Amino acid sequence: MISLRTRILPALVVLVAAGAFTVGCSDRRSRRFVGDPERGRVDLFLTDAPPQLERLRAVNVFIERIDAIGVIDTAVATPITAPVFLAPEGQPRQVDLLPLRGGQREHLVSGDLPRGTYQTARVFLRDVAVRYETPFGEETYSTEDGRLTIAGAQQEGERWYFDISMPDGGVEVDPARTESIVMDFDLFESLDVQGDVEAPTAMTFTPVVRVRPLTGAFTGSVAGVVRTDRGTTDPQDDQPVANARVALLRDGQVIARTKTDAQGAYVIEGLEAGPYLLQADAPGVQQAQTDLDVNEGQRTTQDVLLEESPPPA
Repeated sequence: MISLRTRILPALVVLVAAGAFTVGCSDRRSRRFVGDPERGRVDLFLTDAPPQLERLRAVNVFIERIDAIGVIDTAVATPITAPVFLAPEGQPRQVDLLPLRGGQREHLVSGDLPRGTYQTARVFLRDVAVRYETPFGEETYSTEDGRLTIAGAQQEGERWYFDISMPDGGVEVDPARTESIVMDFDLFESLDVQGDVEAPTAMTFTPVVRVRPLTGAFTGSVAGVVRTDRGTTDPQDDQPVANARVALLRDGQVIARTKTDAQGAYVIEGLEAGPYLLQADAPGVQQAQTDLDVNEGQRTTQDVLLEESPPPA
């Protein structure tokens, strides 16, 4: 078996998206009360940190439901489970995670939730389908054909669900403001292939997701361009690097990942203010690292120059 990542234990799976919370307004179980002083507005988005699999053509997740679990903001802290997103019966929301890079987000839903503090999100998936280019043509791996297994989740009938812990003690929903939340799927950590990497026999999808609010303390961002250093004094000689891997670390832990676009540009949003270590690398070049500070409500610009790897001795 070929493992393309070091697996994170399911207990450490933390939901972030390729995303934000949503209320299924068409479902009678999740009625919206516009202007209700006891309900607050929430926007939910999905995003993705692309993996190191050049043969991937699509990673479709079929989201059936998302529940927010927490307590109503009262003196007795009454427990509550509120539906955030409810897909129409038999029509789960299909989202391809692969294109969601470089600051690209998929808006999943907007809606209202009861006033309160929510510490957990429970995500229900109907299926995961991966399109993969093999020497024999493009093939699909999914739970329906049995060639893809969802791990780190509980199975309930024909669907799977997993819990996601909110950062910083939970997300507070208040009628006075709108909360924007992104669920950041890390496909680099989530997807394993078994067998030959060119023509896998099977795949395992273990959802690794980090939740990052885009409001409050988590309003900083980092953006820049990754280029190769051609060793000349003219910056025009430096070439942008497409699909370079960019990661932000804090205290040795990866906080967020992304890849550069065709022009070498990258964007990482929803960051808490403070110091970070930025790492960037790509095939044929040496990894670059730099320290940077993220400020609340501001975008930090950090361009990166990658030196070409020396030829083997």
